[in-house]
Amino acid sequence: MSIRRLLGILLLVFAGLSGAAGIWQLSDSMQKMQAADWVVRVNHLADLTHQLNAELAMERGITAAILGQPAAASSVLRAQMFNARGRVDRQYQVFHEYLQELLAVAPQHPMANALTELEQAARQQTLLREQVDLAIVGIASAVTHREWIDALTGRIRILQNFVVVSMLPLPTNPYALASVQVFRDQLFSLSEHLGQERAVLGAAIASARPLQDSDRAQLVSARMVVERASARFLEAAPYMPHDPRLEDALLQMRDHLLSDYHPLREQVFTASLAGQGYPVTPEEWYRQATTAIDQVLEVSRLISQRSATDITSLRDSARQTLWLLAWVVLALTLLFGFTVYAVRQRLLLPLGLLERAARQVASGDLQQPVLALRDDEMGHLAHAMEQMRQSLLDDRVRRETDAERLRKLNALIDNSASAMVITDLQGNIEYVNQRFEVTTGYSPAESIGRKAGFWGVGADCA
Repeated sequence: MSIRRLLGILLLVFAGLSGAAGIWQLSDSMQKMQAADWVVRVNHLADLTHQLNAELAMERGITAAILGQPAAASSVLRAQMFNARGRVDRQYQVFHEYLQELLAVAPQHPMANALTELEQAARQQTLLREQVDLAIVGIASAVTHREWIDALTGRIRILQNFVVVSMLPLPTNPYALASVQVFRDQLFSLSEHLGQERAVLGAAIASARPLQDSDRAQLVSARMVVERASARFLEAAPYMPHDPRLEDALLQMRDHLLSDYHPLREQVFTASLAGQGYPVTPEEWYRQATTAIDQVLEVSRLISQRSATDITSLRDSARQTLWLLAWVVLALTLLFGFTVYAVRQRLLLPLGLLERAARQVASGDLQQPVLALRDDEMGHLAHAMEQMRQSLLDDRVRRETDAERLRKLNALIDNSASAMVITDLQGNIEYVNQRFEVTTGYSPAESIGRKAGFWGVGADCA
């Protein structure tokens, strides 16, 4: 295999391997960046979901209080209900539009299958609102406060499950594994069950009636979840990264839950069981319960901000890796181009010149000098070839000069007037001239190879 072909194959292999590695690394980095971007999007969707759930919980509580005694509902509560509806609808519109953007990026994500259930729950709530409006104006309605609470609680649960679904990885991206945010999930569960307590107790306080068996069962279940979720979260909170704002928010949430909300809740629950009047107005109950929920949501928001900061750092790191890889690929490309240029200028072209020079020397053309090259290995080889050419040329001149001298000497010997014999060291005849043949009568064929003097003593020879 020629050097030119060998170098060509090596360069092609180098280019192929470098290109394949560069393309793989580029694709891998793009997947990582896409995964980081997906985590950011899912994190924002979780924020929108929590906000929507908070608004749904508000509407659930106010509407449940009104359904306790629809005709006696104050104008303040009705105004708050309609305001809560507007906030729910606006928040759902923002949530739904953003969800459509995510599904446009990843149409095969499991969220697409869960979307139908979300939309059905929204339509069911619209129908229930119409029943609530009929009850307020004194028209018989088929919906009770219990059915309303169950329906809204079901919709919130659907949204909660949807957040879990949104954390599933992208089907085509191995890096898009959104971490399950344990802290935020606990806070979501805490805020949701606090909202259930706010709705059930609010409806009972507004109607001035004791709690029904189903209400008490739900409150007991909610209290267990609230106590368990708050205890688990407060135990894990010290292990979170240091953040003064988050620590202050945690302190306020813990103080309000332990000092204000839980005692008031127990007073309301005990009064209902004893058949006594409630020790708080509907407005005061909603203020205390809403304060507790708002503090939980504030802690969740701060954790979300911290998570968003970490995820942004991950995305920035992926972007930096992508740019670095792009520069590496560019450098490899430039290096490959320079290698091709250097091999051509420093190896292939000098090899071609040396090949032509060698062919000229082999053909006997020693007049054309070998061109001087760079002071490198190829230049040293060219210099050595030029020395060889000059040496061969000098040798040719010497041989031609010696041949001319021999020709003249032969002519002199052949034309000499004296008989001449040339022998080797053993006396064997190697040459005789014409005069020898004339003098002795022996031809060159008869003489060469014999001992000098074979022609006898007295012969006229020298």
